[in-house]
This record gives sequence, C-alpha cells and structure tokens, in this order.
Amino acid sequence: MARLPSTRINLDSTSPILTEPTEGTQEPGDHSRPQRRGSHSLHTIGDPLQLNDRTDFGLRVLLLLGGAAPARIPARTIAEVHRLSYTHLQKVIQELEAAGFVDTRRGRSGGVSLAMAPDEIRIGDVIRAMEPHLELVRCFRHGDRTCVLTGGCGLASALRRGLAAFLDEMDATSLEDVIATSPAMGLLQIEGVPRSA
Repeated sequence: MARLPSTRINLDSTSPILTEPTEGTQEPGDHSRPQRRGSHSLHTIGDPLQLNDRTDFGLRVLLLLGGAAPARIPARTIAEVHRLSYTHLQKVIQELEAAGFVDTRRGRSGGVSLAMAPDEIRIGDVIRAMEPHLELVRCFRHGDRTCVLTGGCGLASALRRGLAAFLDEMDATSLEDVIATSPAMGLLQIEGVPRSA
C-alpha cells in the first residue's frame, strides 16, 4: 500500500519575532505546490498545513509592540525591523485594529501601539481573528464533499479534536507569556524605543 504524505500543523515552537535574514522583503504568497502530471488528485494533503502569512505577520507585529509597550511604533519601522513589505503590513495592521488588538494614529507622533495589555491578548484569539476559516482538510469546509468518506470518517473527528487541542493551548498562552520566553526580543533595536528586558 502506498504511503500517504503526513499532514501537520506547522507552527514554530520558538518565537516568530526573529527570523533568519533574507534578501528583500517577505510577502504573503501561495504555499501550494503545482500538481505534477500523473500525481494523485489529492496532492494537497501532503502540503504542510500552516497559519497563513497574515497571521504570521500579525503575531510578529504584536510581539514587537508588546515588547515596546506602551510606545507607538511607525508602521514603516515595523516593516523594516521584520523585513516585511510595507504595503502588505499595512493590511495586516488594519486587520489587527479591526479585531481590537492594536490602535493606530496618524501624524508626526502617530504610529501603532497595543490596544490592550499584553497579558490580555490571547494568541488563540489572534489566530481566530486572522484565520476566519481555519481548516485542516477540505472536508472541514461547509458543503465540501470532495472526499467520498465525508460524513462517515473517523479521521475528520480526530483532526477536529487535534485542532481544538491546538487552539486550547493557544488560548492558554498570552502575548505576555510569549514575550517573557523570547530572549530574541532583547536583540531588537528600534530607534527611540528602549530594548526589551
């Protein structure tokens, strides 16, 4: 019997605040791989399941703001620190503001800051806000009956329990918890903002 590729949630257990330097900037992209001629029609099952780029960027923004709280940081500065596209980062910040996590102000003394204390922001809430359709497999999508086992498959139930356990862990983790266990935060230098302890 052919062995199916594994399905997994790809969430780095370390702080996402510091990444390996890359050329240029990072932009949200399509993680899917093109289907090779003759490959199985369900090839996407083998792709790593991961949080989308907006969520990744949003968490980085919150970590940076939490480490610098209560300071306001210009969006362009955040983009430069994380080597992200300023255009895409603006959209991420808008989503974070709409969800109530950050506050933005325009003007010379404007910028972005947390809208609440770091210990009040739960990582699970951030993920749900940035991932309105968090689905591990296609059958999680409402009305999708691509798989012939839909409606009578024990795997779907197991995956739902796994996803629930993942979100429970994220709900138990606050932004403050992540900052406190991220030594890389102390390596960041932002002009006009004291280093995190």
